[in-house]
Amino acid sequence: MFILATTNAHAGTSGNELLLGELDQLLKERITYVRKKENKINYLKQLSSSEASVDKKYDIISRLIEEYSNFQSDSAFQYIEQNRLLAGSLESKDKLLENRFQYIFLCAQAGLLNEAQHALLELEDQYPDMNMSQKAEYNKQYERLYMNLRELAQNSHLEEEYRRQELKYSRIICGLVPRESKDFYYYSFKQNYAEGNLEEAKKDIASYYQLIDSASNEAARALYHLSLIYKIEKDELNEEQSLICSVMADIKSAVKQNRSLRLLAQIRNDKGDIRRAYRYLDISLQDANFYNTRLRNSQIAEAIPIIQKEYQLQRDKQALYLWAGIVISTFFLLLILGIALYLRKKRKDLSVARSQLLSINDKLNRINCEVQEKNEELQSLTSNLMESDRVKEKYIGHFLKLCSMYILKIGDYQKLVNRKIKSGQIEELYKLNSSTQYLLKESKDFYSQFDEAFLQIYPSFVKELNALLKEDQQYTLKEGEFLNAELRICALIRLGIKDSSQIAEFMGYNPVTVYTYRTKVKSRAKDKNNFDQEILKIGSVHASS
Repeated sequence: MFILATTNAHAGTSGNELLLGELDQLLKERITYVRKKENKINYLKQLSSSEASVDKKYDIISRLIEEYSNFQSDSAFQYIEQNRLLAGSLESKDKLLENRFQYIFLCAQAGLLNEAQHALLELEDQYPDMNMSQKAEYNKQYERLYMNLRELAQNSHLEEEYRRQELKYSRIICGLVPRESKDFYYYSFKQNYAEGNLEEAKKDIASYYQLIDSASNEAARALYHLSLIYKIEKDELNEEQSLICSVMADIKSAVKQNRSLRLLAQIRNDKGDIRRAYRYLDISLQDANFYNTRLRNSQIAEAIPIIQKEYQLQRDKQALYLWAGIVISTFFLLLILGIALYLRKKRKDLSVARSQLLSINDKLNRINCEVQEKNEELQSLTSNLMESDRVKEKYIGHFLKLCSMYILKIGDYQKLVNRKIKSGQIEELYKLNSSTQYLLKESKDFYSQFDEAFLQIYPSFVKELNALLKEDQQYTLKEGEFLNAELRICALIRLGIKDSSQIAEFMGYNPVTVYTYRTKVKSRAKDKNNFDQEILKIGSVHASS
């Protein structure tokens, strides 16, 4: 098979190490491919802004949506809305339908599965009037929706039902698209894979692969599915090779919405390659945040055992250092005791050697000082690690609490929407969804939760921050009051978020506003030049001592 030859060409006596080395180098250079993607996007934006024809402008923006669809969901949504207005002005039903399919695809990609399902239901009445291509696209959206629902429902009673629905729509698509087309091979693969016909599935994915660009997101998808076959066959070498090649294709096509890198991180973790697993998972999380997908973020959260394993490794190292210190200290103490006994026994007979003994005692005193210094360093290291453990445990607890709270709120909101829809209160639902009060309330609650969590972890934060400020410029909080905007910015800096753009995104401010607040706070500081560095020391063991 062609794909097998592509992946096995990199295999050698050292397993996948050579291929992993190539991937590590490609990950270092991934910004190059992102720049190429951004240059292409900027070029299309220039074309769009200078195009006078509405029809041609629609086509250019469609290409922009395609570029953004696997790169950054927020921008893709903006251009989908632009094209919706253009399609409306053209009074083109086909373009309006095409735009709606793009919207549904993006909702599913971004994890907005309820919105995707609702949009598909709105198109149900139009289905009989669609042409074959449009019907195929309609069923593709349903297949993708149930695929994402299945991934979210893994190991639950709903997983098998979603799998049946996914397979049902794959069969429908195969009956609507031309045979020997890439869509036919892809959805035929999904059928054969689901039914356990692995050899036929391999043939389908190989035929699909030969019809696409080997450096595209489609190639990454094909290689990802091939890895699933190898996983069932327990062929760990080829499973990992397929995932590595899939990640390489994602990097070259600057895809930020991916699955393969996260799965590869889990495999490397299982093999004890914690360093790579950590780096891969971190990059995967960065990509998911950049794309803004809830689905991938929730899946990455399942990889938290990697963090726990690394935490245990750190504990083991700490214990090793502690035992080494005890052994060294014991050795020196026994040495001192032996010398002291020897000196006591020989004191009467060795009065002539008194000066030599004094010299030896001086050396022993220096050794004692060094041992004491080492013990103090070990105690400081132990205290720092205990503080780190405490903060980490509290962070994880608050993170899980916040996630649970928002899951419940999403469930309540879903029930509310369902009730409104069932009772025909569409207008009231629209007004409710258009109101900013709910978003403002959620933002206020979120900031309150953040303030409460932060002040629990750093209860003396305001007091220590005031110590860095001039006496007449210090902050005073009333009883029960949380952080204001300026203190919250300082809190984010304490957590290591120093970039004004990131702070602005977190707080919903303009970066210029954040910069103004930071300048205002810094103007109150006793030492303006080192103010940010001093904030980072607040609450630490060294700072408190």
